[in-house]
Amino acid sequence: MEAEAQSTTTLTSNLLMLDEPRVIALVDGKFTYTFKFSRILQSDWEKYFSGIRFTSRNVDKAEETVLDLETAGIELFESKLQSVKGYRGDFTSRPGWQSKILPRHANVVSWTLRAVVPSERESDQPFDPERIEVLLDAVWSVTNPGAETTQFQGLIHRFSAPTAEHKRRFYRAGSTSRVVGGSRNGTTEHALRHRVLFELYDLLILEVEGYGVSGRPLQDAAEIRREMDGYHKVKAVEQLFVGIRSANAQAQPGEAA
Repeated sequence: MEAEAQSTTTLTSNLLMLDEPRVIALVDGKFTYTFKFSRILQSDWEKYFSGIRFTSRNVDKAEETVLDLETAGIELFESKLQSVKGYRGDFTSRPGWQSKILPRHANVVSWTLRAVVPSERESDQPFDPERIEVLLDAVWSVTNPGAETTQFQGLIHRFSAPTAEHKRRFYRAGSTSRVVGGSRNGTTEHALRHRVLFELYDLLILEVEGYGVSGRPLQDAAEIRREMDGYHKVKAVEQLFVGIRSANAQAQPGEAA
């Protein structure tokens, strides 16, 4: 099975080139605004996940839960935004101009930067427990909204089987929380799994299909660990542990990482 790139533009390769700039445009009213980003490194994704706020606390007789993905997404957007077209004024000539982008634009574009999901394409074969194949779909660039969107389907990640220790680390990472301010009136801060998922990806990855750098496919596991987009790492390796839920299972809110 090969990954496919879908776009109205002419592509020179069916590979998602991880080292190519990402360009995302959106339409607001009569105008198009185009945003160009520098490469988002794993350290940037680590900072994004660390910025997600997932808390709960008792308020009167009810539990109040806060899951804020937007703030961390906008901070990622501002930190990696390289240039922009479509706005009036010379605000881009001043330091910190990225923070002046309207949240109504920054939030939408930041979600496009995170447009990675389990693939709608089904594998042609059943799972091999010793060589587990996971497929993702992803949007990389939107150069002309509604007309030119580079979307990749069936990006393949193949993993070795997780050990008992790997399973323990995954499930315990998502079950950890701490109470700040006392057990009665304090706020519970829920842990996220992203650090463990980054590590598990690097430990378990065997090979990928559909990704490249410098105009060629990724070659081996060492290069995959070094070059793979951090968000793709998280979304791929978590599929080893989640995906099918029983009728009685409760969905966990927000990012599974």
